[in-house]
Amino acid sequence: MVLNTDELSRILFGYVVPIVVVFGISGNLLNLTVLLAKKLRTRSNTLLAYLAMIDIIFLLSFLPDAMANHQTFEMDFFFRKFYHYSTTYRLHAQNWFSAAAIWLILIICADRLIGIRNPLSSRIHSKFMAPRFIAAATIIFTGILTSHYHLNFVCKSRTFCNGTQFHGICRPLDSKSWFSGERPPEAWQLFAKYSLEVQALVIVFLPVLLVVLSNGLLLWTLRQRTQFLKMGAVSAEMTSNQMKKEQRVTFTVCAIVTCFSITQAPSAFVPVWIAVSGQTQADFSTATIITSTMVILGKALNFILFCLSSANFRQRLLFRTKELATNSAIKTNLQASTKWLSVDFKSLSRPGSRPVSRPSSRLSLWPMDAGYEPVHNFSHSPVHGCARAAMFRRRSTAGHAYMPGRVRSAPRLDALDEILPIARVTSSNRV
Repeated sequence: MVLNTDELSRILFGYVVPIVVVFGISGNLLNLTVLLAKKLRTRSNTLLAYLAMIDIIFLLSFLPDAMANHQTFEMDFFFRKFYHYSTTYRLHAQNWFSAAAIWLILIICADRLIGIRNPLSSRIHSKFMAPRFIAAATIIFTGILTSHYHLNFVCKSRTFCNGTQFHGICRPLDSKSWFSGERPPEAWQLFAKYSLEVQALVIVFLPVLLVVLSNGLLLWTLRQRTQFLKMGAVSAEMTSNQMKKEQRVTFTVCAIVTCFSITQAPSAFVPVWIAVSGQTQADFSTATIITSTMVILGKALNFILFCLSSANFRQRLLFRTKELATNSAIKTNLQASTKWLSVDFKSLSRPGSRPVSRPSSRLSLWPMDAGYEPVHNFSHSPVHGCARAAMFRRRSTAGHAYMPGRVRSAPRLDALDEILPIARVTSSNRV
């Protein structure tokens, strides 16, 4: 008994999809390191950060499908049980976050278009439509539209060989083959059939069409602005530089629209074709596998299309990486330079007491970077019996150490004085 008998699914989901998932998650994590920087938290960057988070969750939801195509997992009793009982939840999560990402891309494109055509109106809308509210509304809306997966499938399971082998199967309500017994009512079968068609139209086909239209308007607006700059530019050099910038933006937008349309649109045509032809989803299993792989690939390529196509992003990514490495090194040096010294204060306050030889429950800990420095007095002085005892002095502007009964000059030997200025400079340049 195997979880999947399709050879194409074994090749794509068993070997191709895991590589794409790892690449996509890594790329989106790099996106977040730049987009979530404090000085770069603009409206567009915040929406792109939410898009990266949604794509990460979407890619993670396909890991059980990739694991099920390997013999180590498909023959495991507990994994088979988990895979069976999580079928409807995985289908809901995959379609849910895919739809949320598609609609969020549409919102980002519309936000860019409004910002270019009417900058003042975009500022007014940004006050009432914060990115977190937009992302929350998108997730709730798409979650409700894709919740029909919990009602469209019926799952049965059984154990064999004295409970050592688990076998289960899930079938849609409109399936031609059914379990032994009475079939579900006709109304439920129609609901299962049309819910997939509505999802394909509202969640995939309509957003793709709107994205193409919005980006077409964006390209037209950029072209109009370029012609305006040609007429009003002071010098030819200014016009040339502006045209180069517009060409880079045009190239990025065209790449986004092309990749988005190629990878997402086929997944919308398959349910429509199933409804027109009158066949079931099982008859188009090969087409479903191919379109699902294309959708996963499109989510993983967002890192390249949205970010690596921008030279400014590459510079910020390199700067952010160096900054994180520098801050990590400084933190390590600070931890290494901070030493903890123990002193028996009761013995220090009692004249004639013996030096502290080992820590005890009466010892108090003081860090060096809290404003105190140890002064080791190796002269056998009768003053408070402080021979070979570690004393603490408060830092003063004159650089002297104050002790009860005597004053001793000591050099300032604090390693943090050399490290903290570097830390201050680095923190002031933090992005």
